[in-house]
Amino acid sequence: MEHLHLHLGCARCLGLARGPFDLTGSKEHYPPDAPFLPAHISLDVRVDLEAKTLEGVSALALSAVRPGLRELTLDAREMEVRSVEGAASFTHEGGKIHVTLPEPTRAAGQRVELWIRYRVVNPRLGLYFVGPDAGYPDKPRQAWTQSQDDDAPYWFPCLDAPRLKATSEVRCTVKKGLRALSNGALIAQQDNGDTVTWHHRLDVPHSPYLMTLVVGEFAELKEQHGALPVRYFVTPGREDEARRSFGNTPRMIAFFERILGVPYPYPEYTQVAVADFVFGGMENTGCTTQTDRTLHDERAHLDFTSDELVAHELAHQWFGDLVTCRTWSEAWLNEGFATYFASLWYEEDKGKEEFLYDLWLHARSYFDEDGRRYRRPIVTRRYQEPIDLFDRHLYEKGARVLHMLRVELGDTLFFGGLKRYLQRHAKGPVTTDDLCRALEEESGRSLERFFDDWVRGAGHPEITVDYSYDADAGLALITIKQEQRADEGAREPRRWHLSVPVRIHCGDQVITQTLKVERDSERFPVAVPKRPTRVVVDPDDGILKTVKLRLPEELLIAQLKEDPSCMARIRAAFALQDLPTIKSQDALFHALCNDGFWGVQADCATALGEMKGPRALQLLLDALPRVKHPKARRAVVRALGNWRNDDAAAALAGLLEQGDPSYFAEADAATALGRTRAANAVPTLKRVLDSRQSWLDVVRAGCVTGLGETREMAAYDVVRAWAAHGKPINVRMAAFAAMARLGENRAEAGEIVVELERYAGESDFRVLYALLGAAQTLNEPVALGWVDRLMRQGPDGRIKRRAEEVARTLRAGKRPPEGIDRFREELDKLKEENRGLRERVQALEARLEKKPEPAAGPKPS
Repeated sequence: MEHLHLHLGCARCLGLARGPFDLTGSKEHYPPDAPFLPAHISLDVRVDLEAKTLEGVSALALSAVRPGLRELTLDAREMEVRSVEGAASFTHEGGKIHVTLPEPTRAAGQRVELWIRYRVVNPRLGLYFVGPDAGYPDKPRQAWTQSQDDDAPYWFPCLDAPRLKATSEVRCTVKKGLRALSNGALIAQQDNGDTVTWHHRLDVPHSPYLMTLVVGEFAELKEQHGALPVRYFVTPGREDEARRSFGNTPRMIAFFERILGVPYPYPEYTQVAVADFVFGGMENTGCTTQTDRTLHDERAHLDFTSDELVAHELAHQWFGDLVTCRTWSEAWLNEGFATYFASLWYEEDKGKEEFLYDLWLHARSYFDEDGRRYRRPIVTRRYQEPIDLFDRHLYEKGARVLHMLRVELGDTLFFGGLKRYLQRHAKGPVTTDDLCRALEEESGRSLERFFDDWVRGAGHPEITVDYSYDADAGLALITIKQEQRADEGAREPRRWHLSVPVRIHCGDQVITQTLKVERDSERFPVAVPKRPTRVVVDPDDGILKTVKLRLPEELLIAQLKEDPSCMARIRAAFALQDLPTIKSQDALFHALCNDGFWGVQADCATALGEMKGPRALQLLLDALPRVKHPKARRAVVRALGNWRNDDAAAALAGLLEQGDPSYFAEADAATALGRTRAANAVPTLKRVLDSRQSWLDVVRAGCVTGLGETREMAAYDVVRAWAAHGKPINVRMAAFAAMARLGENRAEAGEIVVELERYAGESDFRVLYALLGAAQTLNEPVALGWVDRLMRQGPDGRIKRRAEEVARTLRAGKRPPEGIDRFREELDKLKEENRGLRERVQALEARLEKKPEPAAGPKPS
């Protein structure tokens, strides 16, 4: 399962203050008893899209684990259970079917069969009906399931736990002209006149949360990977977008099979794109559901790709489907692997730099959540609902932990260990210990401390690196300090055991060493033949950490200009950000315009933007027409938004008015223009908002966000109009945030909260998520009524958690003092003036240093 591309879990976007991971009602979770094990699940159902109903029979074949059993309990939530054949009696209450068998089981392994006739009507969870309404008349009419985490019992009775696997078959009858899709191979298609029955079967055991059913009108595209059918289903008319979005799937399958040594384990692979999907994608066994928001046009393809989503869900077919986390507390074994293997696809398809940069983005996403929202171990039994665990710790930190294992063991042992792990536990459940044992057996290494530190422990190292050169002794002296603070409740901070690679350049000679760091502060003398020209610590950023590099400016500049590792260059760029000299600025500008990798260019733009002086601004303006890669150009545009300056605003407005090959560059320019708060910002953004169309309306969303950033209440009515039902969802979400931004720390805040409450009864979780973010920004206690209501009655666990976090902040009642925005603006202005004075002094000093000595006169007699 992958989150939506909107990255709704980002703590920076949420505006949340850091707090505990535990919510009200959090407790330790353990797997339920399982006196009966499922062997086969057979559904024979009829789906009516107009009536929003599903009804039929769930036939369960179960195996008793011991003799003498007569009672069993099935999961079945918010449905009408009409009969249970094969039972002496049954009751249905509290989301459970309690069954009494005709007689006790006689032996372990005895087969028990039940046929449950049932009906569900437009359930809250599990099965979703979407279709046109007054606001969205063109929306396709579809039904699709989403069973992870524990929502399968909302659409069929079952034994619902990830470790309980069974084979499956689904017969689904629908109106003629519609297609029903499910797990496994299509083994029959029966024409009934006005209806058609589609029969799918999968003979590989899989968890109930991985069962799927999708109904709608779809166009089918067929490809092959060897003998394996690979198929894509999309709304008719979107076939070209499907090829663009999913076309690399056969190559991905071949790549994953090659590095794992384990063939794709199912009879075919299908991807179906549906409307209003509540995640980015879901790895239903052999039949992945994808959001149709990932389908995109040629222009979006300049700097957007579906490959990450496609590779993520495909990797789950091994990690999550073939082997499945035993309990949700171990879900990183699903999501961490899928996230990492999507990065591995970038390494295969685009090269090492794209791979390392993707891992760098993963680290930043995790650091953001850890620093701003909460800190937790990757594996924990304590949570409120399973969805609480599906966060940046589980996905991105999990991926980085796997990468550290790969770096530590090397490719041969790491991938060999994964093959051992998959083959040993295929078709069954797994725990972190299972992964640890497989890697230990493959490598001969003891890895328990590693897993205790990185998986069962919380946090990460926060290190500072100092360097000096002892010419007399011929030593490079490297000091590494661990400076992380103790977590809440701990007596002292954790100390990590790190193996830190270091590369020291002395002219043409390169010295490499691995420094073993275990204490608070350790100093390492390294013999060198002469003064080093570069000292590079952890060149490829293999260790998940935050780091401050306190190296001489000339070494950092050389590292940015010359180092072969893109991550070493990026680390140097951010270290130079704290040294706002002319030399540092020139080095960043040179790399911004000339580095061969867009990621380095982008982070150089970010570093210049953080310097915020007039010279840094001029360098960014000079760079804007010279930077060709759209992702790097977007970083320049975003950085220009850091200035309240007419020149910055003119450049941004010019790009926005004239257009850019990249939709996203235009969207970022719109937001950045609003941040400049220039006089031309509001009228320019209004014009573009009215006229500019783009993929998923990302440019309009950027304009609405920019209007919020102007802090001009004159823009409020325009923004509010785009929040209405019927407007594009991306723009609506931006509008809610912009309304809050306009009212933040203002007398109008309470009125805006009341306005936002109008939308709190909608069912689209994206709308509710954005509303809660707006309530957080406005920080008005009057919002507590509807925020508390969402905390109790939200449509899924993500909304409930979000609402509780927002309510916690609102109840804390910490409001900034009146006039804080004006004070911040004046402070920013003083800072910029100070930077300008400092730059003029530096320029004067530089000219004096270059001034030639006066000609020598006659010697005095």
